[in-house]
Amino acid sequence: MNNELKLLGGELRKEREARGVSLKYIADQTKISITFLEAMEAGDFSFLPKPYPRNFLKTYLEHLGGRQERLMNRFDACMQPKIVKEDVRQEKAPAARQETESDLTGSLKESIQALRANRWSMLVVGAAIIAVMLTVLSISRNDDRMPAHNLVNGQTVVPQDSQLATISPFSFRKKNMHLNLVASQKTWMQIAIDDSAAIEYIFQMGDSSEWLAKERFLVRIGNGAGIRLYLNGNDLGPLGRDREVVNLVVTKDGIERNQF
Repeated sequence: MNNELKLLGGELRKEREARGVSLKYIADQTKISITFLEAMEAGDFSFLPKPYPRNFLKTYLEHLGGRQERLMNRFDACMQPKIVKEDVRQEKAPAARQETESDLTGSLKESIQALRANRWSMLVVGAAIIAVMLTVLSISRNDDRMPAHNLVNGQTVVPQDSQLATISPFSFRKKNMHLNLVASQKTWMQIAIDDSAAIEYIFQMGDSSEWLAKERFLVRIGNGAGIRLYLNGNDLGPLGRDREVVNLVVTKDGIERNQF
């Protein structure tokens, strides 16, 4: 564990205790699991992939108050990759063996024979490379919808045939909405992307998922307190109370309305 992160976690705990605030209170206010809060105060921010730990820390500090900017700067500095300089020692190359004229002539003949023997192999490899390039170009021209990476009960869920899509770098450029989900409790959820059919999920605590859309997401959540949503990296805030059924329409401007 990073010693600087461990010191930062200890300072978070001291700041909270100095204000007389309990972990349960912060968990109730932020809807962040107490398990995640305890991990942060222990200096362990590896419980979820980036950028979720940073978003959780920012939400934690907003409800705690105090030196938010200074502590966020310390966290960002700790998360920067450290460059380790290695002592590169140049070893002397062994002295090249002096070859006689007959040796050079023999090596040249062997090289020519090897090239002739491998000529057909090189042609086959070249044809295979051209075929791969043509396949990539064909895929890149297909602008179908990219399927979400969905994690349900620890397994990846593939959408139905009508929602299967070809993933290509060009697909990302035409999607201007990126919705991330982190579950803090067991929660049922249904989501429809743009004009596609809705898909249902059951998320366990600690599960995460992400989707791409052009215009909107229609979201129905069975436990408003059990899920946190991030639109293009921005926290959409508390979505509802414990066990409250919540209906959301998420556009590029955020939550447009809560009924559909």
